Amino acid sequence: MPAAVPWLFWSAAALLGAVWGSFSYTLALRIAGGDFAESPLGALISRSRCPSCAGTIPPLALVPLSGYALARGRCVHCGARISPLYPISELFHAALLVLIIRHFAVGVYPVIVFLALSISAAIAMVDVKTLTIPWALVAAVALLALYPALVFGPITNHLIGAAGMFGFFAVILLVFPGGFGGGDLKFAAAIGLFCGWELSIVAVEAALISGALAGAAYALITRKGLRIRFPFAPFLALGFGTAVLYGREIIMIYKSVAW
Repeated sequence: MPAAVPWLFWSAAALLGAVWGSFSYTLALRIAGGDFAESPLGALISRSRCPSCAGTIPPLALVPLSGYALARGRCVHCGARISPLYPISELFHAALLVLIIRHFAVGVYPVIVFLALSISAAIAMVDVKTLTIPWALVAAVALLALYPALVFGPITNHLIGAAGMFGFFAVILLVFPGGFGGGDLKFAAAIGLFCGWELSIVAVEAALISGALAGAAYALITRKGLRIRFPFAPFLALGFGTAVLYGREIIMIYKSVAW
């Protein structure tokens, strides 16, 4: 195979991931801003606009990564600064798609994994901004979960994962009221349906450990104590990604230590 072919392939994969990342971040912002409450279809397909002056962003400025650089991070109409989270999201999704393809090779399942993790990142973004989890995005993750549940199975494994994740966080919610919301439970159930019961254990552990560390750090920095409202969807999304990409290896380590 010519040396240029792998380079072109990975470049194309990164560009495709960046394009989707731009769409995903914009979608999350529109959901967080309540645009879908008024016109769901319009919010989904409408042109991108500057949040300061509502001017339509020109096509050249929408080109992933380079568009932000060419515009120098500012609106071409009013000069208002554009959030660097746009190119960060594009870079994240570009790296994510490349990582997934390198991990799983090319196929239907890697595409499903990429879409599920991308939607989970959008859920995390909305939760950070609004402390709510959009049901429509959770339903999308659950719908994508049907592929591994039906193709790889057995489906009972995935149903147990969904029930286990929901039940685990429901018990925590009963013991510590206000620790989680109903959206967290639904999101966790969708993750469990995707992962199955074994990988769900990895997802839970990664989410709880990362969430506890971040919560403790936030409480110390802000001096607000531990009784604070804290978005947990980012850590569920992190646990989800850890389980899907590295869960099998982590489980093997568990088993080698236990046996």
